[in-house]
Amino acid sequence: MTQPSAAAHDRTVFFVSDGTGITAETLGHSVLTQFEHLRYRPQRLPFIDSADKAREAAVRINDAGTKDGKRPIVFSTLVDPVISSALREGAEAFFIEMFETFVEPLERELGLHSTHTIGTRKGGRSPSFYGLAAQVLESELGGTVCFLEGASGSTHN
Repeated sequence: MTQPSAAAHDRTVFFVSDGTGITAETLGHSVLTQFEHLRYRPQRLPFIDSADKAREAAVRINDAGTKDGKRPIVFSTLVDPVISSALREGAEAFFIEMFETFVEPLERELGLHSTHTIGTRKGGRSPSFYGLAAQVLESELGGTVCFLEGASGSTHN
């Protein structure tokens, strides 16, 4: 069977998060590797932590869809349902909501309600959070980044 030309698959893929976007991007890229002939333009939209920012992100997503002539794909790890709803209502895109996909079924299985808290666990952030965040910042800023535990001025739990 002949594959269609790669140009027929061009579209923009957004990785939207209320944190750094590393989780959304990592999981999204993992899923997309299953589509060998797909060419896409990745766009990370981190720190979408308010409904206003979600509406601004929706405008960017819609602009990409208009430019591409195809509905963008959005991998989202937004935790707050109000923020997630603002994004979904404003953006004409194909959404993959990672927390809906994984957390809600796990809540049913465990018989527990999750905290819906951004990026935390008992004892603080997930173990690899700071290392991954440092890699992102180093890549974007072109320098060396480290996080000092307990440093004053931190906004993280």
